[in-house]
Amino acid sequence: MWLREGQTPGSDRWYLAIRHVELRPVFAPQHFDCALGTRLGDADTPAVIELFTRLSRDVEALWQRLRTARPRPIDLGTGRTACVRLPDGDAGHGWTPSGGAALATIWAEAMAEVAPGQADALRATGRQMGQSLSICGLAWPRDVAAGERLGHSVWQAVRTDPAYTDLIRRASAEIDRARLDPLENPACAAERRALRGAG
Repeated sequence: MWLREGQTPGSDRWYLAIRHVELRPVFAPQHFDCALGTRLGDADTPAVIELFTRLSRDVEALWQRLRTARPRPIDLGTGRTACVRLPDGDAGHGWTPSGGAALATIWAEAMAEVAPGQADALRATGRQMGQSLSICGLAWPRDVAAGERLGHSVWQAVRTDPAYTDLIRRASAEIDRARLDPLENPACAAERRALRGAG
């Protein structure tokens, strides 16, 4: 399989993947805490959550039209186990492109606009979130790559919309306030360890 050393079940990268597959817009901004040097879970960030929610809807609308069903790695007898508990009967529910990778990508692009000084680190976080779907056996690498392309495409289509530029402005102010807290997310040490040497 495609897993590299250090990505197998029980590894630090495996546990980071468990965190990354939480893609609900109200929680997903916290994946970017370490890149931002803040703790969004402890901050008041309604504009950031609204930004993630609206982007999710835009991605979902296009993804629903483009997606093609195909088995996930965990559905093909590969010996892989998902890193999260799946609902009973959740078998053969894979898709290409990966909707999760599309979300991770568009959120990373939006956050790079919100905090341009950390753009490279924020985009790297988005890529690692997509990779986590493969580590978890929930998506094939090529479907993650297709999802990333979808996320980039949707972002380019919406980024100049006045509603989004206003949200970016308000989200940026929220991030600036959140970063006044000098304490980082306590999970960041584990994240750095998990990503040590990651491409």
